[in-house]
Amino acid sequence: MRSGAPRFAHYGQADCEQRIRVKVGEDLIDISQLENPESIWSKTEIDLSGRDSISGLEINLESKIDVKNDCKGYDWTKFVEFFDFIVVLTNTSSRKRTCHKGQIQPTTYKGQRRPVRYDGRLEGIPIDLKDFSGEITLEPLFVVKMTVPTGNLLDSVSMMRLVPGTVIAYSEPIRIILNRDKRGFMSLFEFVWLPFSKNASRGLPENGVFSLEWTESPKIYINQDVDELENILTSEAKVGNSAIARDNINLPIAHQVLTSVLDLIIKKVIQQHADFPEDSAEEIALSLNSQERQFLLSWSYVLDPIHDLNANLDMAIDRLIDLDDVALNEFLTRDIPVVLQQALASQASIEKMINAFFKRIGGGDIE
Repeated sequence: MRSGAPRFAHYGQADCEQRIRVKVGEDLIDISQLENPESIWSKTEIDLSGRDSISGLEINLESKIDVKNDCKGYDWTKFVEFFDFIVVLTNTSSRKRTCHKGQIQPTTYKGQRRPVRYDGRLEGIPIDLKDFSGEITLEPLFVVKMTVPTGNLLDSVSMMRLVPGTVIAYSEPIRIILNRDKRGFMSLFEFVWLPFSKNASRGLPENGVFSLEWTESPKIYINQDVDELENILTSEAKVGNSAIARDNINLPIAHQVLTSVLDLIIKKVIQQHADFPEDSAEEIALSLNSQERQFLLSWSYVLDPIHDLNANLDMAIDRLIDLDDVALNEFLTRDIPVVLQQALASQASIEKMINAFFKRIGGGDIE
């Protein structure tokens, strides 16, 4: 998520629409035709991690600027005369930076001369993935034309004369992730962004923020109906309000998901022991499916009643099945929530949020 705006971007942020095709073999396929397309594509992110069959992309972008009566920057009627629509492609890993120029088209109502909107369009940006690595960024921008002589365009707010290439409107950058470095939570789940209100058939709660699907490929669905949620949760900010908001939204999601999955696995372990009391801890572990075992590789110490960080899964299961009913209930309702709060740094995260709130209303840090 990018905060602030370019200095002379008086036309503001332009809404950007994507139409994407991926190259599989010799064929270009609309991204919506792939299996689980919502796991790849969101408004500001295209995640191709693990999609080795995709060798390239064709990207079509359209950024739209609505005419505003109160724009103080420039004359709306001279928009096409003075400005270009470009898309800047950047890939830090390969040190590539290229600029693609599109077209600007005005939209007018019948019988009126003054445009109601300007559309910046760029079609068919080819991206051969073998030429890139890591992460590609696409930045749709409206800029002063290179053919406008320096000093001929006056910014009426700052009273400064602009040079060619000055940004006067922009859209949120689009990230193309070729190989996401997944750690912790990200290594266990596939994050899927989609509007819950339009996906009732999936059993998603219309008024929910997220929903867990624990299958062979575990998924966490995030609700795009919540304004700005995607921008905040995909922010890579290290400090500041965006980072604090992201961390504090992530916290209840992570806590609820981890609690739900641990509860499911513990019940399965206890039931397996009840049905086959002669089974060893190793045999019980083998009765778990692959995603449950993968989950416990990271969180087996939470499953362990004494929370030994050096204990392996078999040792944790041995201690778990030794608990009587009273001790098991206390372990589930008291011990696990406390350990998860410590593991997720809940106190530190909440303290940051409270301090940010008090600073905003004029107070100082909380001692």
